[in-house]
Amino acid sequence: MAELNKDEEKIGGFSIEGYNENATPQLLTLLQSRDSVLESLNHALSLTTETIYIADYGSSEGKNSMILFNEAINTFRESSLKPIHIIHNDLPTNNWEKTFKTLLNSPNTYLNCPNTTFSAIGKSFYERILPDNFIHLAISSRSFQYLSQPLSTPDNIVLSASNDPEFKARAAEIAHQDMVNFLLLRHKELASRGRLIFQVADEKSHMGQIGALNGASESIFRKGIITEEEWKDLTLSLYGRSTEEVERALNETSHLYKAISIEKVIHRKSGLSLMNAEELKEHIVKFKSLAGTVMAGPFSKSLKTRAEDEKQEILKLYMEEIGEVQVIFDNDSYLHSVVLEKID
Repeated sequence: MAELNKDEEKIGGFSIEGYNENATPQLLTLLQSRDSVLESLNHALSLTTETIYIADYGSSEGKNSMILFNEAINTFRESSLKPIHIIHNDLPTNNWEKTFKTLLNSPNTYLNCPNTTFSAIGKSFYERILPDNFIHLAISSRSFQYLSQPLSTPDNIVLSASNDPEFKARAAEIAHQDMVNFLLLRHKELASRGRLIFQVADEKSHMGQIGALNGASESIFRKGIITEEEWKDLTLSLYGRSTEEVERALNETSHLYKAISIEKVIHRKSGLSLMNAEELKEHIVKFKSLAGTVMAGPFSKSLKTRAEDEKQEILKLYMEEIGEVQVIFDNDSYLHSVVLEKID
C-alpha cells in the first residue's frame, strides 16, 4: 500500500482503518492496569513538589492510553490538582497527526482534566529518550513485543511461533536483550522511586489469530498468488515471551528495581461456538480490517517488486482467505503485567 498511515484505506471494497479503530482487545487488557496507574499517581505525589511527568512508551495513535489516563487522572483529580504532563513516544513513522487529532478532539481525552498537558517524541524506545531522573511514572503496553531489529522467520509469520530451533534461539536472545535494554534505559530516565508499569504479550497470546494469518498466507502461496520467496518474506517482527523469559530479564535487572507486582493475566475469549450468525459475521469483518492494518506493512515489504495496484489486489485476496478461516477467535489471550519501582 502506498500510504500506510492514512486514517482509512479502501482495498477492493474492504475498509482498512488504523490502530485506533482496531485495538479494542489491547484496550481491554490495558485498562486492567488502571488501578496500578492511579496508585502510582498517588505515589508520585511524594516524588515531586512540581509537575508529575508520565512517559507513554510505544503509544501508537494514542487512543488506548488516552482512555486509560483519562479514567485514572479524573479519579486522581478528586484529591489533587498537581500538574501532570504526559509524553507520548513512538517511532518517527508513527501516525502523529492521528495522535494529535485524537487527543485534541476526542470526548474521552485526558486534556479535559484540569492542569494536564502533553507532548510527543518520535524516537525508538530502544534508545535513550529523556533526561536522567525525569519521569515519575512510565507506561508501556505490549510495545516491546516488536523487536529492535527485523527478522524473517522460515516457517511462520510471527517470530515466537516458529518451530525452527536455530531461528527460535536467535530470536529469543534478541528479545531478551531488547527487554533488558528497555529496563536499563527506563531506569536512567525514571526519578528516584519512580514507577514503571508494562504489559508483555505471552508466547501463547492470540495463537488462533496467528494461525489465521499463517493459514491465509500459505493459501495464497499454494494458489500461486504470491511466490515462495514472497511468502517466506512475509513476517511480523512480533515476539511473545514465556513466563521464564520475562523472569530472566527481570532477574537480570533486579538490582535496579523493586517488584511491586508481577502477574500473568488471562483475557478470555467467548469463542466462535458461542456466537450467533450476526456476531460471527461482525467478528470476521473486524478481523479482516485488523489483518489489513497489521499486514499492510509486511505485504508492502515482501511484494516490493510489485506495482501498487497489484499489492492492493493481493492484500484483498489475502483478506478474503482470512474470512474462510474458522479458528481466529477460539483462543484466550495471555499477557504478563508488571509494576516496578526504581531503586537508586
